[in-house]
Amino acid sequence: MKFEIGKYKGKLLDAGVAVLDNEKQTPYMYLMFDILSHIQAGEEYDITEQATRDVKFFLSEKALPYAEKDLAKLGFNGDFEHPEFFEKLYTEGCELFCGENVNGDKVYEDWSIVGLGGQTEKKPAPKNLLKKLNAKWKAHGNNTYQEEPTKQTVTAGADQSSDDKFNPVDDIPF
Repeated sequence: MKFEIGKYKGKLLDAGVAVLDNEKQTPYMYLMFDILSHIQAGEEYDITEQATRDVKFFLSEKALPYAEKDLAKLGFNGDFEHPEFFEKLYTEGCELFCGENVNGDKVYEDWSIVGLGGQTEKKPAPKNLLKKLNAKWKAHGNNTYQEEPTKQTVTAGADQSSDDKFNPVDDIPF
């Protein structure tokens, strides 16, 4: 069963460490989830067919610092031989995201846990960078805020003023 891109809910069933079948034998921790429901517009819809999917955390030297942060957020006990996580992952589950990974002419599901990965805290931009961006903005002629453009569309048989406010929804190019 192939899942469409989107959010899902799943309960943790198992976890362990494995290696990719590649030249480097890249190690990763997998968390196997039972996929319970598909989340669309805030509503959960049960999955009719039982399916499990893995979320992978790569453990190479370069990836390890990022994986450690994410695993800690999940309550990892630190034992790679017998990994365990927060109890609620096994009982209540968590939100998962199914994305796509394209490799050549093949498309694979790419599962992750919602809220993990990437930069979690925003680091304020330094003042010198802000000044540089301001200068570039002005140099490109973007000096002032301008009013929204007016809609100039004339509909056949309609008496429409050129002062009608611009409606960005009407001008979406698809």
